[in-house]
Amino acid sequence: MQKGLICRIHGNVTLDKCATCRVPCHPYPALEAILEGARTPVRGSYSTTELPRPYKSVYLSRNNDYYVKPENLLPATLGTAWHSLVEKHENSRYLMEQSFKTTINGLTFTGRADIYDTVLKILWDLKTSAFYPIGKMIEGDWSESTFPYQLNTYRHFLFPDAEEMWLDVSIRDWKKWMKPKYGISRWIKIQVPFMSLEEITNYVTERITKHAEYQESGVLPDCTKDEMWMKKNGPTFCLDYCGGAAFCEQFKQWKKDNNYKEV
Repeated sequence: MQKGLICRIHGNVTLDKCATCRVPCHPYPALEAILEGARTPVRGSYSTTELPRPYKSVYLSRNNDYYVKPENLLPATLGTAWHSLVEKHENSRYLMEQSFKTTINGLTFTGRADIYDTVLKILWDLKTSAFYPIGKMIEGDWSESTFPYQLNTYRHFLFPDAEEMWLDVSIRDWKKWMKPKYGISRWIKIQVPFMSLEEITNYVTERITKHAEYQESGVLPDCTKDEMWMKKNGPTFCLDYCGGAAFCEQFKQWKKDNNYKEV
């Protein structure tokens, strides 16, 4: 599980080290904030956000103490802050942060939906994202996104009467030139396609069962190039987002083969 931060001076450190640092990279309260979302994994329990992650990444993250660069936690922290601000504005028309907990093949599956409009029957999901995947979604290409699975899961377990599903997206690397070229602003909405109940049920059942099986066996499949987010500058997911990267032989081999030097 996530234990602390990767310091440019001291290497892997916990927050108590940051509290006494004489050359802080950031104010201590800010570092506390980005680590606030770290949770202890529960054996046999998986969430809607964890379920689509690569099997190897989930296993290594759950079974090893790992540390993260502060800057890599910032986007998720800003997203959480946005959620918290919106949640404060209660309104009887909207159901916010509704959660579910169910059992599948003896395993616990949990999830929490952001906003449901009970009048228009719209399920909303708040996101902060880079432009690249958003651009593909706008064009109708959902092949690299797990958002349809997440929202359709919320619809299945919480709001089966939902008639529309939308992502409410803040594009964190938005630039002014994107407006005339792509016709999009910094804050946009994207409609999410519906999936059948059977498709969602099969997906969730398969994923949670395999996660649990790999947790027991420890015999893991290699991540695919798509799961690694392989780009020209390397596997983005491994480099910046996978908690288990430091323990992954597949990633170590990639670095060796490509003579990769940590920046």
